[in-house]
Amino acid sequence: MYNGEAGGQVTVSSTWTIADGAGDDLTVNGTVANSGTINVGASTVLFGSGSIYQHAQNGGTIPTATWANTSTCLITGITTTVPGGLGQGFGNFTWNCSGQTGAISFAAALLTINGDFTVANTNSGSIRLSNSGGNATLAVGGNYIQSGGNFYIGGTTGSNTWIMNVNGNYSLSNGTFDMNGGGGSSTLNVKGNFTMSNGTVTESSNGTCNINFNGSTIQTYSKSGGTIANTINFAIPSASVVDFGTSVLDGSIGTFNLNAGAGILTAHVQGLSTTASTGTIRVTGTKTYSSGANYTYNGASAQVAGNGLAGALNLTINNSSGVTLSNGVTVAGSFKSHKRDTYNNLSQSSFSYKYICISNNRSLFFQLYKRSSEMDLASKPCK
Repeated sequence: MYNGEAGGQVTVSSTWTIADGAGDDLTVNGTVANSGTINVGASTVLFGSGSIYQHAQNGGTIPTATWANTSTCLITGITTTVPGGLGQGFGNFTWNCSGQTGAISFAAALLTINGDFTVANTNSGSIRLSNSGGNATLAVGGNYIQSGGNFYIGGTTGSNTWIMNVNGNYSLSNGTFDMNGGGGSSTLNVKGNFTMSNGTVTESSNGTCNINFNGSTIQTYSKSGGTIANTINFAIPSASVVDFGTSVLDGSIGTFNLNAGAGILTAHVQGLSTTASTGTIRVTGTKTYSSGANYTYNGASAQVAGNGLAGALNLTINNSSGVTLSNGVTVAGSFKSHKRDTYNNLSQSSFSYKYICISNNRSLFFQLYKRSSEMDLASKPCK
């Protein structure tokens, strides 16, 4: 049995054979840098919390092991040949190959990453979950982090059907995240925050590509740079809530769907519009805002609600500078305002009446009218 201490390093440049004995035959708490061959056989290998396995060679095989969630499998030496041993559950999995020139397909072998999945460098090459015939799901228990390189969910030489589930945050600061380079479909489900500061999210063929914000707590969408391109459909499923702040979801020629039971928060001055180049959501495909969804306007500057808001399950106004309704709005549940003078948060932008109709039970109906400086609050049936 060998027990590598934290902070220690073993460098393998030829062949290291792990003998099969009682209990764990190799426990690593430090670093193993492998540019040779590690023969595991029937032995038991454990990479402990904080440990690092560095695959510093082209091709070769990653040893079969039990990987702690905070251990790291660090791939640095690949140039043209995919490594073996991808078909196991890793902790953190990091790809950082500065000398890579090949298009590396994982051939649907990499399916479980319990920690973070990081793509840092593919040089002039790329990595893809599969090139042709992949029909599988990649589960990422932590975050997806890309700071460089070219990553494909579905590769370029055939049809693939992939679901990539990210339980943590999605972050792109450089490089290209290509959802599908061939045919079939690729779906990215993100439970955490979605952040873009640079790089490109795209698809480069005729596959169907979807990004779903499916968190169980409020997610944030932040796009300060970078490009979203081609046909990618975005959706917020029921029970998920996304705070877009002042960021815009733009570039895609796909669709956007805010489902019934979902929620959206916006601080953008143009609110939510069905027009492609206006407001928070600027995809050029069809934009669907369900009247059964929840809407919050929480800008620091005066906002226009936008014609995307026609009905709501619940509506919250949290903007002391005011929100201008673009059309009549029917609220089936609750209307909340965080300003002392509740109704002065709402104004109309034309000479016709704009109203909020609150119908949260069968016996109580209110219409709020505002024209010029006049405010009438009347108990009437909803139109």
